[in-house]
Amino acid sequence: MHTITDGMRDAMQWTIADGMKDAIKMPLVLPCYNFDDEPQEDSCQSQIDYYFTELTEEMVDDLRADQIVTEAGFRKQSNKLTALGLLQFALLTTEPFNFEGTLDRLRDRVQDVRNEKKDTCRDRAKLLESLAKALLSSQEHYPRASTLASWLLQLQHHTVELNQVLKAYFDLREQGIIVPTSGVKGMHRSAVEQACEVMTKVMDAITLEDYREIVRYSYCTHPFTDNVIKSDDDRKLELLKEMERCFEDYGPRKVSKDATYHAMAAILLTFEIEAGDRLKVADRIRKRLARALD
Repeated sequence: MHTITDGMRDAMQWTIADGMKDAIKMPLVLPCYNFDDEPQEDSCQSQIDYYFTELTEEMVDDLRADQIVTEAGFRKQSNKLTALGLLQFALLTTEPFNFEGTLDRLRDRVQDVRNEKKDTCRDRAKLLESLAKALLSSQEHYPRASTLASWLLQLQHHTVELNQVLKAYFDLREQGIIVPTSGVKGMHRSAVEQACEVMTKVMDAITLEDYREIVRYSYCTHPFTDNVIKSDDDRKLELLKEMERCFEDYGPRKVSKDATYHAMAAILLTFEIEAGDRLKVADRIRKRLARALD
């Protein structure tokens, strides 16, 4: 078996950078190399530096050789990380996985964050991979920032086109070419034009950040396909269910639900998906999952 270097025998020395936190908690740009504003230099270290501090290519190779992380986190015939790999390394910085000996003699264990007890997992590497998949799958229905920008631009263009259609409608109505139906017969051109002007001002004032929040707020079908965009609340519930399933399948055999909810809370707090006190977050998780069973 490959030997972990002395400097890596204790707890994790690297941390996740803001770019990784943003990619996880605001899933508009999934963590995946060479997209949008990520580094274009074609090297593993360039990719690592974008998402982490103090993590090196050598450390990545060592942890891969020792099967701390799974092969699913790497590109074929390459040492470059996939989105799944980036998330595995991010998860290793969270409290359930970050403790003395976690990369060496206690590599098969997770930490009970309530009391720092180390419990043996059925398969810790698979637990890490499955949690990474859960985080990734919760993001997949979100569009990229560039896609959102395209949608917003199309909506604004449609507003212009709507104004042109309505202008033509009233021109042709005044010429007697179009006969208004009973539902719009009493509508005056000035009132409709005023309403259009207000709508145009509102649409022009919506920024990309505004539109992102609108999409995140709504459970809706996006404007140009039939894909459903889920609300944050629904997305988070699915994530909680999947994270709980990960611990049930690959975590310690004899562990309480409370320990699992605290582990989940610690992970979500690290990635800023949740905020506040861990005890309160764990309690919210318990209540939310209990309500989902009703």
